[in-house]
Amino acid sequence: MENTGRFELPLILPSQAQKHVTHNEALTLLDGLIHLVIKTSGDISPPVGALVDDAFLVGPSASGAWFGADGKIAFNTDAGWRFCAPTRGIIAFFAADNELRIYEQNVWTALGDFVGSLSFPTLGVNTTADVTNRLAVRSNNALFTALEAGSGGNGDIQIKLNKESAGDTASFLYQTNYSGRAEVGLNGDDDLSIKVSPNGSAWQTAIRIDRTTAVVTLADNSIGNTALGDMASGRIKGRSSAGSGDPQDLTPAQVTAMLDLFTNSLKGLVPNSGGGTSNFLRADGTWATPAGGSAGATAYLTTLDFGTSPVFSKTFTFAHAGASVTQKVMMSPSAVMPGLLLPDELELDSFSVAARVSAADTIQVVISAIPGPVSGLRNFNYLLL
Repeated sequence: MENTGRFELPLILPSQAQKHVTHNEALTLLDGLIHLVIKTSGDISPPVGALVDDAFLVGPSASGAWFGADGKIAFNTDAGWRFCAPTRGIIAFFAADNELRIYEQNVWTALGDFVGSLSFPTLGVNTTADVTNRLAVRSNNALFTALEAGSGGNGDIQIKLNKESAGDTASFLYQTNYSGRAEVGLNGDDDLSIKVSPNGSAWQTAIRIDRTTAVVTLADNSIGNTALGDMASGRIKGRSSAGSGDPQDLTPAQVTAMLDLFTNSLKGLVPNSGGGTSNFLRADGTWATPAGGSAGATAYLTTLDFGTSPVFSKTFTFAHAGASVTQKVMMSPSAVMPGLLLPDELELDSFSVAARVSAADTIQVVISAIPGPVSGLRNFNYLLL
């Protein structure tokens, strides 16, 4: 055996003369192969201006000084060109492409592409990965970018988090000093949620989006008035359009149109009075003039005689032309004193009065004195309604 098996480096044979020649030849090849840098690849003849120690990857159908060296690595040495066939696993830096490549199955493959087919149980970048965090990166920035269409991709990029079942979790957890503060993802179910925590142990769900309906549920009291859209002055949030739909900013007229009117069975707005000054709102929700009265109803004065003997109660009947049994009577003591009655005598008396129209043109009154008894003349005011 005169050469090594992989790179065919010359061996020194027993009793060989000028052993240094063989030894130096092997060292020259080793010097080129170790930490191999290939200046250019694909040339079929030595480039003009090639420097000593430059290495090249010979292309097909080589000629001149490279004739017969197709696919081999050519080294420019002080003693001329030396050639070595690449073997499986050799790594070289291709300077023209600024790329590391590995020789595998007769092809020079970019080291990144080759490593991409490998599987690592853990991988740490500037830190140590473990069985919990099998991929660990310690960096101020990290970038994932799409593979462009011009490079064989489609310009899109997706980062996928896949969980085994609905009850598991697929989420992004944001931490402060390795204690959780916020989590976004599928937390224990298939609805998207955003949770927050003040200490890494007590968690509250701020937002949840139903996976089926896309309905968003917010935490109680999480939206204040200042977070709502601005409204024009004099508007109320509601909806006056037919059917369900988005809320609207309603005018006062629209709000009024949506409310019930006051009736004998409904609470609501006071109905339009139609104007005037004599009508009153009735219990059935209509406006009407009181029976027997008007806005200009007259107050009448009558004098009743309790007699000379003091009494606690007495019934009176007196005439009033035009009085009808359908009318009501309102009656109360008058401050107008009859005859020579002194003011202080009137002030000592208080009366309970019940009056009614007992027959056409006739009013009947029952008057009780409190504390009583009372005697003499007394004046009373009354209205017919």
